[in-house]
Amino acid sequence: MAILKPGRIVIVLAGKFAGKKACILQVAGATGSRKHSSVLVCGVARYPKKITRALIDADAKEGTKKVEKRCVIKPFVKVLNQNHVMPTRFTLDVHEALKTVVGDASLTEEDKKSMAKNKAKAILTDRFKSQATGKSEKAITGVQYFFRKLRF
Repeated sequence: MAILKPGRIVIVLAGKFAGKKACILQVAGATGSRKHSSVLVCGVARYPKKITRALIDADAKEGTKKVEKRCVIKPFVKVLNQNHVMPTRFTLDVHEALKTVVGDASLTEEDKKSMAKNKAKAILTDRFKSQATGKSEKAITGVQYFFRKLRF
């Protein structure tokens, strides 16, 4: 039974995104130009900010979009060495939707990569706004963990 499988939330251990959470989209062995086992991940480079009840009330009262601005997520898409990720016990339920948008082909050219990141941003933002809904308690817990900034 493999631990690193699509949908698993991992913590990136090395590189620019060290300490950030990501979701595995695809697992690949040592193939082609890569001499190591790798994983395709989509993660959160910049987490959404905290939203308080007072902020929601003020937003409704004044008609501003402060809550909307604080819900912005910046994603990243990367192929990483399996040794550079640490799996957690949580899973993310929107990995299938992300997998259709992001693939190995989308990482070859900069235009395709930026388009894939924009589509991933839309999917992740939509899931962030609907955290309370899910198929099970386990799915809801995984989503809440994924969008919470890692504190260390």
